[in-house]
Amino acid sequence: GVTTQIGKYYTERRPGAPCEVIRFLPVAAVTSMIDFGLLILLTEAVGLHYLASAAIAFLAGQVWSYVMSVKWVFTRFSASSHYAAFPTFLTLSVAGLLFTEAFLWAMTEHGGLYYLYSKVITSAICFTLLFFARKRLLFS
Repeated sequence: GVTTQIGKYYTERRPGAPCEVIRFLPVAAVTSMIDFGLLILLTEAVGLHYLASAAIAFLAGQVWSYVMSVKWVFTRFSASSHYAAFPTFLTLSVAGLLFTEAFLWAMTEHGGLYYLYSKVITSAICFTLLFFARKRLLFS
């Protein structure tokens, strides 16, 4: 049934977008926990400005996401090595960070949203864009 098919997506490294999207979901969930957890910790407990906290948290989450993408989510790796892929990964991460910072700032400072609400909206958009950019540029 459907449950068995979804279970195969998690246990078998089968190529193809549906399998990879399903495998990416738990990776994105943990990435979000790292991202949001550090954002809250650094902002609320340490006292960093929310944009500085967001940058540190975003990059920490991206490292986890990259490692898991290589190890589990995607079956194909387009670069000759992980070292060769790093500049592309870094470029995508910096683009994602700039997007995150810009939208977080705009929604919080000009839209009047609480920074965590802004982060939820920004993360949903950014994670989706990064998934497809990585799929196309690094794992195709």
